[in-house]
Amino acid sequence: MRVVILTTSYPRADGDAGGHFVATQARLLADEGQHVQVIAPGRQHTVEVRDGVEIHWVGGATAFGVPGVMARLRASPFGAGLDLLRTSRAFREKRDQLIGGAEGAPERVLAHWLVPSVCPGLMGLSYGGRVEAFAHGGDVRLLLALPAPLRELALREIARRVTSLCFASHSLAEALLGAGTEPRLVQELEALASVAAPPIELTPELRNREARAAERILWRARFGIPDDELLVVTMGRLIESKRVDLAMEAVSRAGRSHLVVVGEGPLRKKLQSDAARLGGRVRFLGTLERTRALHLLGSSDVLLHPSELEAAPTVVREARFLGVPVIACGAGDIARWSLSDSEIRCVARDAGSLACELQRLTAAGHSV
Repeated sequence: MRVVILTTSYPRADGDAGGHFVATQARLLADEGQHVQVIAPGRQHTVEVRDGVEIHWVGGATAFGVPGVMARLRASPFGAGLDLLRTSRAFREKRDQLIGGAEGAPERVLAHWLVPSVCPGLMGLSYGGRVEAFAHGGDVRLLLALPAPLRELALREIARRVTSLCFASHSLAEALLGAGTEPRLVQELEALASVAAPPIELTPELRNREARAAERILWRARFGIPDDELLVVTMGRLIESKRVDLAMEAVSRAGRSHLVVVGEGPLRKKLQSDAARLGGRVRFLGTLERTRALHLLGSSDVLLHPSELEAAPTVVREARFLGVPVIACGAGDIARWSLSDSEIRCVARDAGSLACELQRLTAAGHSV
């Protein structure tokens, strides 16, 4: 069986976190013996075979990547904008070649991100096979931000072109389906819809408790954290909605805690300036290679996740797979998960509530 995956985010190399869940899905399909072809932006035009997956890169190194297309367009309207136009054209040409060209139609097409992979990504394409669409967060938020008539047009196009629609979280499904104004269209989308968090794959080394315990000692020694104090980690883009400022303030109030921040973004300079008053209790590591970031996460005492805008945050699920407790503010599906997982604690979105949970962990002797 041949499967074509359309995506706007895919790891450019081993260790790149961008679109890692798409790569995991592609690899799992390839392991089943399916012929998997991925069309993705992010690198110059080339065809690469990695983990049994055939990746067709269509350019876009300027427009695509951290911190996102919109941020890159704002920083470089001409350069990123021109690259976006070129990449869109190359994407369509490659799509026509692999789905409607000499190779014949694939049995399945998987489209990650409703916008732009489904709409307008599939427009103008004659294909009668199975199209499985995946909604992740940014695409749903973009659709919700559109004026109602434009949103209805986009949703109608999606309903017409896909045979299934999988949302990464219940909160995304409820938000998008609840924003529909045409009852018949909403019913069509509901009939197509399901909810499943994107797949996560952890290496055997990360699952080895003894190896993680040894590495935990090394991380604590590197940061100079005493055995009776917490190693707290927060991970994500340094933007307003991630509320890293709340995590910093919570550590300051809680005491006996040290915060390690993993990620990059436009707020880094300001956050580092604000952290200077906390006496070395906050460290910024920038972007880490994915496996290294997971090793740090598995070595921590707690993941602090005060983000106010989420769907099914991968880092929260990774923390729990690694046995690391989570303190969060209930965005997206996190509150739903906490109902069946007592190690996910949801609190109010303020530094005092977060600090109280950190103090509870310290009192319980959760640190090494």
